[in-house]
This record gives sequence, C-alpha cells and structure tokens, in this order.
Amino acid sequence: MQSLTDGKREGTRLKYRLRLFIPLSVAVLAVSATLVGIFTLSNWAEASAAHHAIQHVVIFLSGVGFGGSIVTGYLGSRGGTNNES
Repeated sequence: MQSLTDGKREGTRLKYRLRLFIPLSVAVLAVSATLVGIFTLSNWAEASAAHHAIQHVVIFLSGVGFGGSIVTGYLGSRGGTNNES
C-alpha cells in the first residue's frame, strides 16, 4: 500500500519534471527558430531592407527565448530540490 508521503513525493517529482520539460521545449523551439531565421529566411531577407530587419528580429527573439528558457530551467531545477515532509 502506498503511503500519503509517497504520493506527495510522486507529485513533487512530476512538478519537478514539468519545471524542466517546459524550458527545454522552449529552448528547442528557439534553436529551431534561429535556424529558420538564418538559413530559410536568408534569400528572402536579401530582397529588401525591411525583410532583412525582420530576419534580425526573428534571430534576436529566438535568442531571448533560448536565454529565458535556460534561466527558467536553472531556477526551476533549484526550486525542486528541497524535500519537505
């Protein structure tokens, strides 16, 4: 039979995994957006200065997303380590 504290630990483990899964997913999406911004949009960006500026915005925002996901993942991993009874 599972005790109440075991159930609480399982819930804590699930929250800990989610705190790391979401930032990791955002990091993967940010890297994908960076690759799209660099390689896929390169020919399109050569058409005008506005298209080139949009390419830079895409690359910048993906960098912000990646950095934010790393910080959030780090802080989430630190917050999930204390096991209170």
